[in-house]
Amino acid sequence: MRIMIDCRSLLLQKALENFLASKEIVKNDADIIITDKEIENDKSFIIGKDIQKPFSKTQLLLAIEKKFDTNQLEDKEKLDFSLLEKRIAKLTRDYERNIIETIKAFYG
Repeated sequence: MRIMIDCRSLLLQKALENFLASKEIVKNDADIIITDKEIENDKSFIIGKDIQKPFSKTQLLLAIEKKFDTNQLEDKEKLDFSLLEKRIAKLTRDYERNIIETIKAFYG
């Protein structure tokens, strides 16, 4: 899990960097963005909204894991639905082809 930390509070920024030192912290292309600002982003984890202050390192890690797992589950459901659509479309084409072949065979 790649994490980006973007906080207005320098103290909170440094504390989060210290708490998450074992995780991969990146500037761009993160899986989740931890911030203390209100931003509209599916990847955002907002301090004060997704977790209340004060919090411990364990509470933070559990809350991030929960949020990340929820995002992954939503993405997986979207992928599974598109796979279902493709399978239904293929079955429909195969069914149509079989009906046409049956009609052609019957009428010669």
